[in-house]
Amino acid sequence: SSPNIVYTGAVPNQQIIPAVKWAFDNLGKKVFLIGTDYIFPRAANAIIKDQITSLGGEVMGEEYVLLGSEDFDEAVLKIIKSQPDVILNTINGDGNIAFFDSLYHAYADHEKESGSDLIPVISFSIAEEELRVFKGYFEKQEKRDLYDKDGGDYKEDGREEHIDHLWSKHV
Repeated sequence: SSPNIVYTGAVPNQQIIPAVKWAFDNLGKKVFLIGTDYIFPRAANAIIKDQITSLGGEVMGEEYVLLGSEDFDEAVLKIIKSQPDVILNTINGDGNIAFFDSLYHAYADHEKESGSDLIPVISFSIAEEELRVFKGYFEKQEKRDLYDKDGGDYKEDGREEHIDHLWSKHV
């Protein structure tokens, strides 16, 4: 806290610290940190590492990518191999789109081999524009989940109309 600093967004004690505590209590004690290689992600991850240590957790890995990078494959493989309970994401900008795309594809391949669940991700720097890109994926995943609850296998073979009906019925 300083009289010479003006905050224009959420600060760590309002966003990061409560989210890390929630993740620790609800998702697990093993975390993987991924961020963009500049000041905010590195500072945020330093705070997260201190908090995880004080809570008795474990940082399974920490990776940084250049701002604007679209290549997350190597970082994602490190994440999957480390088997964290949760990924804490401090990537900024369009890198989020590339990260989630890489994570989705790599994990889909890994899931076939292991049969395990997806690793939850908590993101601290996703803007509205990135969320618009993810919207279609989340809606389609929700439709698949609803179709599975009604006893079928989701296939994109003309049953999309039935799935849309299920989705609208449940939502």
